[in-house]
Amino acid sequence: MSKEKSVSAWGDPDKILAALAPYNSTAPRDIWASGQQMLVQVATQNGAASATIYQHLESGVAVAFYGRLDNRSDLIAQLDVGLLATDDELIALAWLKWGEHCPEKLIGDFAFAVSSPKNGVVFLARDVMGIKPLYYRADDFGIFFATTVAAFKPVTSGILTHSEEWSARYLLGFSQDNIKTAYLEISKLPNGHCLLYKMDGGMKIKRYHRFIDNAPMQNTKRQSHDLDAYREAWQRAIHARIPHKDMLATENSGGLDSASIAAEIAHQLGKNATHRMQGLAFCHEVLESEMIMATAQRYNFKQIKLYRDDICADWDAMRLRETAVIGYPLENAIASAYHPFYEYCQEQAIRTLFSGFAGDELTTYSGGIAARFERIDQHDWQGLWRMVSGSVPMRVARFAKFLAKAMLPTPHHNPIMVKAWQQRWAIQPFREDVVARYGLASDFFASASYDEGFRQINQAALHLISTPFVSTRFENCSLMAASYGVEYVWPLADQRLIQQWLATPSVWKVGDGGLGRYLHRSAIDDVCPDAITWKANKSMGGSLNALINGHVDTIQSIADCLQRIEALPTELDALINITKLKQQFIKHRNNGHLAVSALPLQMLQTQCALLCNLSAWIDVDGNMPIKKAP
Repeated sequence: MSKEKSVSAWGDPDKILAALAPYNSTAPRDIWASGQQMLVQVATQNGAASATIYQHLESGVAVAFYGRLDNRSDLIAQLDVGLLATDDELIALAWLKWGEHCPEKLIGDFAFAVSSPKNGVVFLARDVMGIKPLYYRADDFGIFFATTVAAFKPVTSGILTHSEEWSARYLLGFSQDNIKTAYLEISKLPNGHCLLYKMDGGMKIKRYHRFIDNAPMQNTKRQSHDLDAYREAWQRAIHARIPHKDMLATENSGGLDSASIAAEIAHQLGKNATHRMQGLAFCHEVLESEMIMATAQRYNFKQIKLYRDDICADWDAMRLRETAVIGYPLENAIASAYHPFYEYCQEQAIRTLFSGFAGDELTTYSGGIAARFERIDQHDWQGLWRMVSGSVPMRVARFAKFLAKAMLPTPHHNPIMVKAWQQRWAIQPFREDVVARYGLASDFFASASYDEGFRQINQAALHLISTPFVSTRFENCSLMAASYGVEYVWPLADQRLIQQWLATPSVWKVGDGGLGRYLHRSAIDDVCPDAITWKANKSMGGSLNALINGHVDTIQSIADCLQRIEALPTELDALINITKLKQQFIKHRNNGHLAVSALPLQMLQTQCALLCNLSAWIDVDGNMPIKKAP
């Protein structure tokens, strides 16, 4: 929405469309404009199968929609429309009926904009888990929003400036944020939030959804109806994401999360599984191929493609792709590491890719120490005893140890993580004034935690899924996959499945002997192979690459890093102590390190790679200066 006399104040719509989908030049696209408001949309994969912007003729409301609605039947009944109503039509009608409360009625993975020219209003909303990204910039020119930051760059109104603070945090690995981006002027709309912008009356952002921690606290016996309810939610989460007729692919590491997804899809497809689904996997560890093939052999789907390495011929070209697609350096490396999967799907015209991510953070969260504390706080001594493994003397000792721990203050930081953070901090390359200006040291060490500080399973899991790491991975992966024409889907992040897991008594979540992820294991029993379902731990037997490759010469790698450091743009001089960084590499070179396992050297190499990412970003943006936050 522009406060200027026409939408042309934003710039050329065709250039904005090109920035939205830089690698999808043939994808259908649409432009809608009315007065001072404009929407543009590009179809890139299943989740935006039509690029046509929906227009409600009577009200003048227009909707741009990116994603998928999973409660269509409920919405169709409540809105009294035909079965063929499109998702964006349902959004328009939901807005007209419920106004700002409409996102509360929606279930699915989505980002959408409702434009209402008659009353000068724009309404934005993003799904509960943040699967689909949504960014905005609101200033004296009006409000501009897009599903990628890259689309802001062709805009001619206003300026963009690189954030020095973001750049510093990026180099330390904790730039991910629910609101801030790499540009001072651009913000994310947080997941589970909506935004109402009025041309004549400002802007407000509100949270429209919170998960409810409603598990019965004193339930110490497992009831079959709780398992049945979770299993039903699980099956529904898979069913909602299976395309109607098209081929699909599943990532499958052989672990519980991804294997259970592949098995449930095959189970639901039945005989169709043999020709409708394919499996994609990296085999980096000894047991992975065996576990991966167990599901394929059980359901007789033969299309399995295994990768022994990342197979990227040109990571410099990939950096440029990341910046073109995301708009700034990728914050979650997985989004590019899986590029062989995207390429394969693109070649085979597979438009839906399933992933097991987000299970560990909630629906297959192991329980950890929080599970033991919860039993102790409820005085459920039998339940605590069942969680203890080993011989009777060993169980007695461990039981007493848990009781002793429960009497101490709950730790907020994992000592193992703190040690790793100390190693990383020792090689940080920043100028002292940068460290002081942004409080980098204190914030960095404060992040050395996982699920510490919680005494209930649900509280720990809710904390994990709320971390910026989760939504940022969704954002980055969704956009990178879409650039190959692929719709990325995560059943374990399904809103209704998560709520059902939270509502299930914790006695279901940890089994006898402390076996974690017990609820999910029980729900997929008889569908997923037992070797996977009841595997006691996540170990896959160690690195296969290490056994194959042994040691490699890193002297050349050090030389390459030093060469790249010399070529860094001068814009980074105010941020980085280049001399300090070079000296650390030279020290390792002089020591003659040849082993891959030299952890400090690996950390330095990672630091160099991140600096190269920043350098590529600066080059793409035309040497835009990195500026301090106001």
